[in-house]
Amino acid sequence: MKNNLALLVIMLAAFASNAYAEIYKRVDADGRITYSNIKTTDATRLALNPDANTISNDRAKAVASIDA
Repeated sequence: MKNNLALLVIMLAAFASNAYAEIYKRVDADGRITYSNIKTTDATRLALNPDANTISNDRAKAVASIDA
C-alpha cells in the first residue's frame, strides 16, 4: 500500500509541474512572421514569462471605450 501511495505522489508531482517551451520568432524575406518551438538560423528567442496567466489585449479596451 505504501508503494502505491509513493507512486501516486510521484505521478502527481510530475503532472503538476508547469509546461514550458522556448518560443522562437522568424520573419522571412516577404515579411511573414512564423512562431515555432524549433530554432532556425535567423530566428530570435522570445522572452516570455511562463508564470503570466493573463493575456493583455489593448485593442479590446480601445473598442470598449469607443462603444461607451
